[in-house]
Amino acid sequence: MSSSLREIQNVIEQHDLVSRTAFEALIKRQRRELEDADSKRIAEQLVKADLLTRWQAKFVVQGKAELLTLGSYVLLDRLGSGGMGVVFKARHRTMDRIVAIKTLHPEIARRKETIARFYREVKAAAKLVDRNIVTAYDAGQERDIHFLVMEYVTGRDLSAIVREMGPIAWRQAAELVLQAASGLQHAHRQGLVHRDIKPSNLLLDRDGTVKVLDLGLARLVSLDADQQEAAGEDVTRAGQIMGTMDFMAPEQAEDMSTVDGRADIYSLGCTLYFLINGRSMYPGRTVLNKMLAHRQQPIPPLTEKDTTIPPMLETIFRRMVAKDPDDRFASMQDVVGTLESALQKLSTPEVGSGTTPSIAAQKLVAAVEQTRAEIPAYSELSELKGGATGSSLDLGGSSEMSLPWAEDRKWHQRIGVAQWAMLAAAAIIVAGAIVLVKPPVRKPEFTRAASDNVPQKREPRVFHASSAKLESADAPPSEAAADQPAQTHPAEKVPQAENSFSL
Repeated sequence: MSSSLREIQNVIEQHDLVSRTAFEALIKRQRRELEDADSKRIAEQLVKADLLTRWQAKFVVQGKAELLTLGSYVLLDRLGSGGMGVVFKARHRTMDRIVAIKTLHPEIARRKETIARFYREVKAAAKLVDRNIVTAYDAGQERDIHFLVMEYVTGRDLSAIVREMGPIAWRQAAELVLQAASGLQHAHRQGLVHRDIKPSNLLLDRDGTVKVLDLGLARLVSLDADQQEAAGEDVTRAGQIMGTMDFMAPEQAEDMSTVDGRADIYSLGCTLYFLINGRSMYPGRTVLNKMLAHRQQPIPPLTEKDTTIPPMLETIFRRMVAKDPDDRFASMQDVVGTLESALQKLSTPEVGSGTTPSIAAQKLVAAVEQTRAEIPAYSELSELKGGATGSSLDLGGSSEMSLPWAEDRKWHQRIGVAQWAMLAAAAIIVAGAIVLVKPPVRKPEFTRAASDNVPQKREPRVFHASSAKLESADAPPSEAAADQPAQTHPAEKVPQAENSFSL
């Protein structure tokens, strides 16, 4: 066995990246080809055999395979990044289950309040077990990395479907909203309010099931204010805004700390409008414009682009997005019951839109079918870039392989012992050169500017009362004056300073 092949095998077995049996089977099939190959070529063959992902292969080739493990999980790919951190596709070593891992960015993890908020999200997600909610499996800390393990959903978010396929038929849109309302009903029963419901947080999997994503903004409303403060559960304060303004209830923009489940009802109504019309209710240019529109502007009709929408659905929509929370449905359970009843009544041919599926309905079916091609969810975070293309792979450096705990270190953390020794030696040489080299002695030179700055001693000029002229003390005396003795007058004063007179 060549050194390159042995080295790759040791790395893979050490970090449990590939099944030992599968790796040995590959060697048995392609021993002659692998024996003569370098590490890059071996990694390429592992990708083609579906034993490594292209993303993993870059780490293996560059000698960074230890970064591909996180506790009991092996990282398979980078799905994207959000406000809190980076999301990865991973595999549990023992259970062989594919999951999504949400890691907290190291810069954020340095703040204690953010760590506390992150684990509040973990505790909130652990209470929710429902087919319409993304399931939380695990949480932990490894190498100072805090992470949450979630269900891996193969599908698309509703925002991406509308953006690519166009508006959705009202019947399908209502059914999608009904599923989301069912999941939120379960969350509200557990004392949790999502507070950031929007199309990109609703995932449609390949089976046509809607799953609510990202309960990071949830608050334990079952605790009163004093209990929250004592337990550290008060994640928001008056005047603080969290959420997405296009789908935010008016009272939530005013005071986040007092909202209840009716804020999620409002956001879900805004989502229904978006699915049917392909745009938000109030497409303002600034956050302030949108905030004022949600509070002051009239509710736009749901039938702006589709006049076949039945009045019953229009009535449900307007009640969901009422400006005053007291005018909305009292609970998400009421929303679920009303929508179920309405869809049953509207299922008859004479009341509904006919038995022939509309173009928009066919687009939705196509979107669901497209998810069967293993397109991962979390598309609001970033597009997945993985998989081999062609006969060769680009295994060079790329931003796709970046890990937050590997790339975001300070410059001094990336320097090894040898580099530090070289820097120290260079510093000693420079310091010695500075000490040994004497600066040149500068000879004094007369310049006009220098002489002007030297103060000159001058005698005061005196004006005597007995003299009719002004004599300068610094002028040379005349020959006659030098031969005569000095005379002193009785009335003569002591000479004053220059420009003063003695009379």
